[in-house]
Amino acid sequence: MRWPRGWIVAVRLDEKNEAVFDYVLMPSAWLTFNRRMFWFSKEFYSGRTINRFDTFEALSSFLFERVGKPKANAA
Repeated sequence: MRWPRGWIVAVRLDEKNEAVFDYVLMPSAWLTFNRRMFWFSKEFYSGRTINRFDTFEALSSFLFERVGKPKANAA
């Protein structure tokens, strides 16, 4: 199995794994291993541009603005 090309939304949980801490949007190209789950930390994404969101609503708004915009030459 390989990760599909595109983007991944990672849902990070709090220290007790009881509540959502934040949402991270990252390119799937960062994941080059064949695993269903992955762990990452500040060291993992150090020096890489990530998009982090405190709420699902903020993530949704960002994605809608980026992906939901019609293309200029669309008929």
